[in-house]
Amino acid sequence: MISIYGATGIIGSYFTGLYGGQSVPRPQLAPTNEEVLYLISTTSNTYSDPLLHTNTNVDCLMQRLMACQEAGVKTFNFISSWFVYGSSSAIMRESSPCRPKGLYSITKHCAEQLVVDFCSFHDIAWRIMRLPNVYGGPDKSNGQRNALHYIVQRLKANQPVEIVSGLTRDYLHIYDTCRAIKLLLDLAPVNDIYNIGAGQETRLSDCVNFCARTLNSQSEVSLRPHQSHEQSLHMRLDCRKLQAFGFFPSISIDQGLHDLCTAQKFSTPVHFSMEKKSRLP
Repeated sequence: MISIYGATGIIGSYFTGLYGGQSVPRPQLAPTNEEVLYLISTTSNTYSDPLLHTNTNVDCLMQRLMACQEAGVKTFNFISSWFVYGSSSAIMRESSPCRPKGLYSITKHCAEQLVVDFCSFHDIAWRIMRLPNVYGGPDKSNGQRNALHYIVQRLKANQPVEIVSGLTRDYLHIYDTCRAIKLLLDLAPVNDIYNIGAGQETRLSDCVNFCARTLNSQSEVSLRPHQSHEQSLHMRLDCRKLQAFGFFPSISIDQGLHDLCTAQKFSTPVHFSMEKKSRLP
């Protein structure tokens, strides 16, 4: 059994729906198991509430790291983000330099360093998993996180959509994201960093056009230039370390986007749980 901080969030609730785990209640600091999966994080990269990022991504983490050390935790698994790379390069490897931009990115990078230093000092094994642009799952769109959900909502309502010209991202469905996390928990050596992603660049404009056709949307789609203060224009994660454990996405971007626009049967893990049961003899 694994203790999960942030089990009620989008990824946390999906992961526990697939694989179980023991949720650590929000007010509680100490876990009850020797292995921890840590998902607590802010979700935007804005300056609207600067202290929210430091309080959540740094202070909250340090309080729980100290509680884990006191509770005798053996392994601390930290979920991070590709945002820590900033604009280091188009192809982002675990060894690439991190040049984060914005408070979310900077505090997530700081959090990674705190995990490594604290756990190393107290002889706690650690893993850091850097996620790509995750889509799918419960629809809690806010324009910052789950941008594809937000765009689909606007396309359905035939509202204007503005996107960054030429922007590319490494998109991975939440189901495959959770599969990758579980695979690394089970098989990956500790004290290392792992990229999680599809390992390919996809143009945001292609995603929007695909969704617009699927929905027969009348939305006007406009392009704006990339701004210097924004994250890298082009992004693809080098996922060879993850792929070495046999991971490849099971849901293509077209399948995932079509489901997002129509049936949304992939939005909860129930579909996959039922599918597994149906294959049993």
